Amino acid sequence: MASIQKVAKGWRAQVMVDGQRDSRTFDTKAAAMAWSAQRETELRSIANGSGSKTLTVGDVLNEYELKVSPTKRGARWERLRLPLIGSWVIGGRKFGDIKLADLRPGHIAAWRDARMREVSGASTSREMSLMSHAFLVARKEWGWLVTNPMAEVKRPPGVSEIPCSRRVESHTEGRTNRSA
Repeated sequence: MASIQKVAKGWRAQVMVDGQRDSRTFDTKAAAMAWSAQRETELRSIANGSGSKTLTVGDVLNEYELKVSPTKRGARWERLRLPLIGSWVIGGRKFGDIKLADLRPGHIAAWRDARMREVSGASTSREMSLMSHAFLVARKEWGWLVTNPMAEVKRPPGVSEIPCSRRVESHTEGRTNRSA
């Protein structure tokens, strides 16, 4: 069901189908009505199974690798990481084979925990950022997801909590001040 309300900066359209809510603000009421009708149709197709029931995490990662990664400076790094992310076995099946309709934060937390046994927390956090952006693009641009499943998953512990242990020594202090 869609609702359209006048707000300070234009018109706000809200759509809710089967407990999944989406909203956006537009300059005109006509644009808000058009978007709400289209988005409601998309959400209904996802809820009925014609949308994300057949799409998998691997489909998101592959599409992201083809369409988004080439436009970024770190394209080579992403091309190496995306297949690796999808190939991890979680609960007896590949992470990339999990259907988007079945994807839960618990799957991502299990992936994070398995990955933490192999690499550092910082590496895992970088890969989680890549995955989060892939799911964000799949949600906002492609309409494949209603919510980003990464939003409810904690980052690896200790990534940002490690303080710097290096102290400035007297003989390097002058060089540091001169370079600034």
